[in-house]
Amino acid sequence: MLISIASVKGSPGVTSTALALAAVWPRPVVLLEADPSGGDLAYRCKAAHGGPVAANKGLLQLAAAVRGGLP
Repeated sequence: MLISIASVKGSPGVTSTALALAAVWPRPVVLLEADPSGGDLAYRCKAAHGGPVAANKGLLQLAAAVRGGLP
C-alpha cells in the first residue's frame, strides 16, 4: 500500500501528519520526505538502530542503492 500526503511548501502540518500516521501504522513503514528545499525528519527522528538518521542520505542515494541491486 502506498499513501501519499502532499502540499504546497509552507503548508503547516503535512510532515507532522505523515509522521503521526507512520507512528501508529500497524505494519512496518518507510516514511519518505521528498521536500526539494530540504526536510527536517532527519533531525526529528531516530533510525531503526536507535541512533540519529543520516541527514546526508536522501532520495538520490536510495534510488542509486535500489538501481544497483537490479539486474
